[in-house]
Amino acid sequence: MAADDGLHPIMWCVLFMGFLCFQFPHGVRGQASECYFDPLGRDYRGSVNQTINGMECQSWIAQYPHEHDRTLENYPDTGLGEHNYCRNPDDAPNGPWCYTTNPEIRFEYCPVSICASECYFDLLGRDYRGSVHQTIHGMECQSWTAQYPHGHDRTPENFPDTGLGEHNYCRNPDDAPNGPWCYTTNPEIRLEYCPVSICASECYFDPLGRDYRGSVNQTINGMECQSWTAQYPHEHDRTPENYSDTGLGEHNYCRNPDDAPRGPWCYTTNPEIRLEYCPVSICASECYFDLFGRDYRGSVHQTINGIECQSWTAQYPYEHFNTPENYPDTGLGEHNYCRNPDEDPNGPWCYTTDPETRWSYCPVSICVV
Repeated sequence: MAADDGLHPIMWCVLFMGFLCFQFPHGVRGQASECYFDPLGRDYRGSVNQTINGMECQSWIAQYPHEHDRTLENYPDTGLGEHNYCRNPDDAPNGPWCYTTNPEIRFEYCPVSICASECYFDLLGRDYRGSVHQTIHGMECQSWTAQYPHGHDRTPENFPDTGLGEHNYCRNPDDAPNGPWCYTTNPEIRLEYCPVSICASECYFDPLGRDYRGSVNQTINGMECQSWTAQYPHEHDRTPENYSDTGLGEHNYCRNPDDAPRGPWCYTTNPEIRLEYCPVSICASECYFDLFGRDYRGSVHQTINGIECQSWTAQYPYEHFNTPENYPDTGLGEHNYCRNPDEDPNGPWCYTTDPETRWSYCPVSICVV
């Protein structure tokens, strides 16, 4: 997708800097774990009470610091009450919101999105063929064969074999970095990402994933894994006999028997692709409230693939300008904890100590309270 086709330009740097994204959003990194089914989130009755930028919500029965008429009396049966949980009583176009306790910010939207029950295995969601047809903010998708309200060249003729057709289902015909998307039927919003994500529900704690004993058996590009006891289509010596106590056996589950630097992997059943890594990542126990994780001040110091972070005050193995002097008040310092000094849209990251990987994102996500 061209950078001038409507998505945030900074997202495109990930394609040129070696980033492997295990999403975690679908649209934006740091998606909350609560969701709604109504396109506008009018049905949301969860307990998220902070905005996308981490501001505490004002109670709906309060009139300070912001006076308003969105009260239980004026908007009955919309979930308002003696609480400060995000709601959408008035059909706001971007979902649940709230008045904030910040006197200078009247209201903001909240980090909850439409529920997604589908997922993809390919790293960028190029393989997604599901039927989700609404965006992360509940907007209806425009059909790929339509040119209204948005003219475009992402057509079945120009992008064959990418799942486009006479439908409005979310797809990723052009390797957009954050997965399936669509043009919207809103004349003012050209396109948005969709609430589908990579099919990874498991994680590991060891930095290299040597402890992983889950059942994921497909690679980051959706290829089926070869059994560890099989020698076809790929002959190998990573067998249960040669690598005992590493989780190998008569199965095709992803494992890391030989301390591979990017975590669990497997031989594939594709004769032309010997092996690939799998869509499982290190388990995260820390989180942030700001939409981009600019407020994160935790101590996670390894990337999503278990690589140790480089200290922000170091210039080796990578020279850089993201220093405490250049980015004051962003949490940088004489440490190697993950941070987001430059408002990267996908959250906290770090330079790595791996000479082959300049930087990568970290396994922390937005908090849900």
